[in-house]
Amino acid sequence: MTPRPPHTRTPLPLLIQMALILLLAGAARAQAPVDPLIQELEGQGPARARSQADALAAYSKALEILAPAMAGGDLKSRGEAQDAWEKICHHAARPGSLMDRAAVAAAMIPGMEAGKPMSERIWLLKMTERIGAPESVSALAKLLDDPDADIRERARRALQVNEAAAAATALRSALAATKDPAWQTALVNALGARRDPEMVPELVKLLDAADAGTAAGAAAALGRIGGADAVAGLSAHLGGADAAFKRIVANSLLAAAEIFTAESEKEPAAAIYQSLYAVEGLKGVHLAALRGLAITRGLAAVPVLVRAMQGANPRTRIAAVRFSAEVRDPGATAALADALSQVPEDAQAALIDELASRKDPQARPAVIKALKSESPIVRAAAIRALGMVGGKDDVEMLAGIAAAPGPDSTTARESLAALRGADIDDSIITDLPAVSPPNRAELVRALGARHAPAREVLVRALNDPDSGVRLAAINSLALLADEQAQTALLKLLTSTKQDEERTAAEAALASIQAAAKDPQASADALVTALNGTTGVGRAALLRVLSSAGGAKALAAVQADLQNTDPDVQDAAFHSLAAWPDLAAAPTLLTTAKTETNKSRQILAVRGYIRLAGSPTLAGPDRFVMYRTADSLIHRPEERKLWLGGLGSLASLDALNLATASLDDGKVREEAAAAAISIVGLLGKADVKVERAAIRKVLDVSTNKNNQKTAKDAQKKLKG
Repeated sequence: MTPRPPHTRTPLPLLIQMALILLLAGAARAQAPVDPLIQELEGQGPARARSQADALAAYSKALEILAPAMAGGDLKSRGEAQDAWEKICHHAARPGSLMDRAAVAAAMIPGMEAGKPMSERIWLLKMTERIGAPESVSALAKLLDDPDADIRERARRALQVNEAAAAATALRSALAATKDPAWQTALVNALGARRDPEMVPELVKLLDAADAGTAAGAAAALGRIGGADAVAGLSAHLGGADAAFKRIVANSLLAAAEIFTAESEKEPAAAIYQSLYAVEGLKGVHLAALRGLAITRGLAAVPVLVRAMQGANPRTRIAAVRFSAEVRDPGATAALADALSQVPEDAQAALIDELASRKDPQARPAVIKALKSESPIVRAAAIRALGMVGGKDDVEMLAGIAAAPGPDSTTARESLAALRGADIDDSIITDLPAVSPPNRAELVRALGARHAPAREVLVRALNDPDSGVRLAAINSLALLADEQAQTALLKLLTSTKQDEERTAAEAALASIQAAAKDPQASADALVTALNGTTGVGRAALLRVLSSAGGAKALAAVQADLQNTDPDVQDAAFHSLAAWPDLAAAPTLLTTAKTETNKSRQILAVRGYIRLAGSPTLAGPDRFVMYRTADSLIHRPEERKLWLGGLGSLASLDALNLATASLDDGKVREEAAAAAISIVGLLGKADVKVERAAIRKVLDVSTNKNNQKTAKDAQKKLKG
């Protein structure tokens, strides 16, 4: 090997040299000092007090500094310069800084002129569009004749949004001078956007322009401007226009009508809507005009709406019903209700719904009449509406419909519950003794659905000779959850021979217990009721006790685990398995270890696993319970439940337990989900162990979601 000459180095590869040069250049540029004037005008430093002339000079100087980069070929530098100037413009246009805004706008004028670099001109025009005012108009007007189309368009946009009256004059002059159809259209659009009323005569002339785009632009501009002259010009071109232009003119007339409506000039707006409604072949316009008539003519539009509801087109019929909601004049409800029987059933059902939404009792007679309709949809709508427009005189009728079998029963119940008025509950209570048992059951059910203050009435109904009424009373008391009904419900629970009533009473007592202001007193009453109670009544009480909790209730349940009545004993096991607090955990654990009855052992294991997830337990204590339960599980169902809880622990020991179950094909995916969850909770407590667990998950899992989340976890561990 030839020795290297002293004091020489191996040359770096060319690409590396270039990269270093670029990096050094970038670093030098990043470290270059920013001009203090730029910083100040951007709002990053203290501002100097300046006169108008001094402000113009300062902004001109800042632009002089930035302009070379704005026009340069280096895109990064150009972008930085443009951003800096944008910040300056934004700061200058802040509220209360009129002098600065005018100064910065004036400073940009020379840079927009011909001969300046295109990128600089475009950017300054863009900024002028944002902040320009009268001082910019003259310069922008000159640019409307610029040879470059982009410059002309930018100038047009800037004048379009410039609030100075001179801006409109400049645009009108440019329009008068040009013969280019595309430029004519652009200028017309700008004047339309400005809503320049002085342009109306010229725009009306342009409706006859040979160029379709110019004519369409003129029509759109007239619609934006609005007013009687614009409407007259547009209306004159509505009849003989071709189909496409006819629709453009019609839409422009709609826009003009909306302006009249917004300005509370309803008569000229209504005249437009009336004329458009009479035009054939404009489907969307036709419906918009119909709605406009409803808004502007009010009650006088009802006959037109009704005729539309009677028409052959289903879409128009339903739209007319929807538009009738716009008519809120006095007498509108009665007028629409009178028309109810005159329209087809789809419109009739929709109109009933609309009348119901008004909550106006004037609709009631027509709704009552519609109850006799042979159409199921009309009848259902009428029953539904009665809940909104009916009163106390409709209580018994709705109860009868609710009591009769059929599709209308549920709707009638909902209407009974929805009836408004302070006298409705009293009317229901008054009607109770006089109606048949099925109707009485519906009225009792309605008291609960309405949350009526009727506890005493409902308690009396617990002794009704009809089982349907008793059941309805129990369910209503469950909705009220009134503690003062507990004694009566306990008496029924322990005495009834009806399984359905007993089950409902259990649910009602559980609701009362859950809502009790004094849960301990309520639970004590349940325990006291056990005294002397045997058989199915005792079993039912034991099941209710699981919603109560507490030491006294738990002791009672534990005592009945040895009851000689198998039904009572079974109820005690179920109650223990559903116990709400950790006090039951030791008994459940003992039962899970020693019970020979398979179903009871399973109940105990499931109850113990559920308690292991108690949020009141600290993480280590929860893990101890899950680890204890591990050896007691003999079925996949409980293993899945166990894994679901285990996955909520941020514990390496829990992770090891979860990964051990990955070898069990019956719970593999649940074990995978648990392991992934634990790794997510651990963060990077032990990256080696966590990576191993995730690798095993990826090896054995076939579940797409598990695979995805495991890969995400793997990436985080690598990171």
